[in-house]
Order: sequence, then structure tokens, then C-alpha cells
Amino acid sequence: GMRKAAAQALGALGDPRAVEPLLRALGDRDSGMRKAAAQALGALGDPRAVEPLRRALGDENERVCWAAAQALGMLGDPRALKPLRQALGDWDSDVRAAAAQALGALGDPRAVEPLRRALGDENERVRWAAAQALGMLGDPRALKPLRQALGDWDSDVRAAAAEALGALGDPALEPLLRALGDEDWLVRKAAAKALGALGDPRTLEPLLRALEDPREPLRRALEDQDNDVREAAAQALGALDDPRAIEPLRRALGDRDSDVRRAAARALGRLADRIPTPHLARRVARALWWRLTDTERVAQAACNALQQVVTRLTELTVAALPFEDPVTAPPTSHRPWRRYAVAVGGLVVLWLADLLTNLITTLLADQLGWSLPRGGLGWLALLAAVALGLSLLGAELRGNGVRGPRSTAP
Repeated sequence: GMRKAAAQALGALGDPRAVEPLLRALGDRDSGMRKAAAQALGALGDPRAVEPLRRALGDENERVCWAAAQALGMLGDPRALKPLRQALGDWDSDVRAAAAQALGALGDPRAVEPLRRALGDENERVRWAAAQALGMLGDPRALKPLRQALGDWDSDVRAAAAEALGALGDPALEPLLRALGDEDWLVRKAAAKALGALGDPRTLEPLLRALEDPREPLRRALEDQDNDVREAAAQALGALDDPRAIEPLRRALGDRDSDVRRAAARALGRLADRIPTPHLARRVARALWWRLTDTERVAQAACNALQQVVTRLTELTVAALPFEDPVTAPPTSHRPWRRYAVAVGGLVVLWLADLLTNLITTLLADQLGWSLPRGGLGWLALLAAVALGLSLLGAELRGNGVRGPRSTAP
């Protein structure tokens, strides 16, 4: 135990002087020591370890072979390609899986063909590792075998294939859209994430359906797990930068699962600049406001998003104000005393907002067990008050018909 711990510590130190004693430890009589030495050599990343680790792939103990394969992948040396390809034919499935993952970590395009063959391995763990490795390579030649892997009987393999397809760009859109309707929630979750990574606007409608889909086909017991699919869909919608996703995300703030609500809040924060109208901005801000008393993680995400949305609301409100040209507008086109009253009202709103800020901050800290930065919420209340004041001013001016020079027609 002590010697294995020492080997692991030598690998963690990152000192090249540890390479020689670790290479000698690869010949130790204790298989646990040989395994620890192989792992430590992988962590050190010294090219001198390539040949000794290649020999360790033929160790009599499968755990040592597995560690050697992993270490060769961590080294990233092209000389490891050939022995790792050979290790894909090892009798032990764990060694084959480790070799597949190591080939993906190497990043060598010559690994595509052996990994494609590994997708047909009899062991699902090996197929899963091969799909992940092909995704790491990101080579377009992997498109066809990964599409075929979406039909694998094992759901973990299908999920890995969907995730890997997300690295291949637009050609993967069609198979990923089909995978979004898979019977297994893990596959649908991986497909939703991959579609979000593509950033293609054609993925919007399928992702919206996934966001609003609360069922788990055939198995009601897995309904809670299906929350992950909606969470992934919310994250993906936030990455699409499409304003059509704002209203569904606003509704998702009321989802029964806190992770979905948090993902929706964060997505709305990212999409705040895309909100098209003050009316929608107010609806989103109101929905986010009610989430400030949610769980701590949801409330923090809602607070951050609310700041972005209120900023957008202020911009939209200012843009909608019916300002008139002071040169051409006649002096009787408005009533100054009413505008002064609105300005004074705005100051009163600011004062009330400050009192409300202190009250809410105290409530969140003392009653709900978490603290929101006072400065952050104060800034948020200030923006909200400014937006409200501008809205009142705009309404007042519009009510007085201040839209430009009055008609001089008889």
C-alpha cells in the first residue's frame, strides 16, 4: 500500500526525476505496483515512457494492461498509435475499451478506421468507448459509423454516438433530430446537448418540443430522470440565440424540477438582448422575480438573468419614448408641470425601491438561509425603478399626444 501510494505521489509531483524509478517499478513483482507505476507515468507525460508502456500492454495482469493503455493515451505520442491499435484486439474487454479511449485522446486521424471497426465489438463498453473516441477526433469519416451506432441495442452506446455526432457539425443534424425521439432519456438528453452545440436554427422546433415534453415513454418510474432531457433542451435553446425560444423558456421557469428552472433562467439571461418588445421583457422579468425565493441555485441564476432582462427593458423603453424635435415642436405641445410630476414620482419610486431592496435582502439572508449581494440587488432595483419611471414618462407623453409638430391644417 505504501509503495503504491508513493508511486501515485511521484506521478502527481510532475518531476521528471521520477521517471526512472517509475520505469523500474513497471517490472515489479506486485501487479498493483506495476499498475500504479503505469498510471503515474501517464500523468508525468514523459516520452521516455512510450516504449516501456507499450511492453506493459502485454502484461499478464489485465489491470496493468488497462493502466498502460490509458497512460499511452495521456502521453499523446504518435508512437503509441500502433500498440494501441493492436490492443483493440486484446482478449479483455476493459483493455479494449481503454485502448479505444486512448486512441481518441491521441487525436490522430489514422485512428478513425480501427475505431470504426471497434464500434462493432461484441462488448457494449468497447462500443461506447469507440463512439466517444470518434467524437474526440471530430473526423467527418466518422459520420456514417456513428449514425449506424444510433441504432445500437445499448442505450449508453446510442447516447455516446449522439454526443459524438455533435462534434461533426451540420452533416450530423438529421440523425440527431431523429435521436431526439429515442425511447431512452439518456439518448434524448445527449441529442439535445449535441443539437445545441450545432447552433443550427432548424433545431429550434424539436428542442422546444423536448423542453415541454415531461413524459418518459412506457415507464412512469423514470419520469424524474426525464427532467434531464428538459434541462438539456433549455441549455441548448439558450445557445441558439433565437428570440422564439424566450417565451417557452419563460414557461419553463415553472417546471417542477429545480435543475430545469435553473437552466431556463440561465438561458433567459443569455437571450436577454434578443427580447423584442417591452411587454415580453416585463413578462420575463416578472417570472424571474418570482424565482428569487426558489432554491439557492435557481435564485442566483434568476437574479443574474433578471439584471440582464431589466437592462434590456430599459433599452426598449427608452427606444419607444416619443421624443420630439425641440426646434420644430411648439411650446404648447406638452404640459411641463405634468412631466415634472412624473420626474418627482420617479424619485419617490427610487426611494421606495431602496427600502424594498433592504427588506428583500434581509428576508433572503435571514429566512431563506442564503445571501444575495446587496450591491447587486440594489443595482437591479435601481434599473427596475428607472425602467418604471421611463415607462410612466412614455405613457404620459403619449397620453398628451406628444408625437411631433401639431397639424396646422385649418
